[in-house]
Amino acid sequence: MSHASSLDEDCEKKWIYSSVQFINQENNDYAGLLRQWESLKTECEGSVSYEARKAFLYAFLDQPEKAKKTINKIEKKTKDNYLVDLIKIQIESKEYLFNDHLGNEKLKNIENKYSEYVKKYADKSEGYAQLGGIQLLIGKNAEALINLNRAEKLIKDDQFQSGLYRNLSIAYFENKKYQEAYDAASKAVDLQKSITSDKYFMYSLAKTEANLGMFEDAQNA
Repeated sequence: MSHASSLDEDCEKKWIYSSVQFINQENNDYAGLLRQWESLKTECEGSVSYEARKAFLYAFLDQPEKAKKTINKIEKKTKDNYLVDLIKIQIESKEYLFNDHLGNEKLKNIENKYSEYVKKYADKSEGYAQLGGIQLLIGKNAEALINLNRAEKLIKDDQFQSGLYRNLSIAYFENKKYQEAYDAASKAVDLQKSITSDKYFMYSLAKTEANLGMFEDAQNA
């Protein structure tokens, strides 16, 4: 393994650890996560993981120009890198979101980009997870479930999983597979207690429990 590959792998592990700690906080402070990530500059600066994840955080903090500048800088040094290509799509979708222009046509455009992404990187769970999430927003519930199931089969044990199971639960519910929806929701909650503050997820869980005859649980959801 080359030094660059080893550095990327080490820094990506640090990202996974940092993001899991972040997700388990009651209040998701992206500025705090960025500060924490930038504290690893001495160890990780110049790696694809460090620069790409930093660009991702800039996008979440509504700083699209910084996000684009950062990802463009690392893109010049890489070719066909799955993480760089993924973050580029995420930056575009977050820019639409923060500017309140995430209409159906924009969503379909992002869906098409993720569709191309999974063709290029068919072994990466992240692409299928993002594609399935976008398809849920569009209302393509059957397609969403297929792609989220593909993501589940590919996801690694050390990767962030609660978001995937959150979307899987909703996709199963929309496809009237209520027991599967409940099981996926339980996994999401086990992995991330704070997900219970997600109103859309909790509404879906309550409807799922009602369809399973769990009326007391549905009332408390």
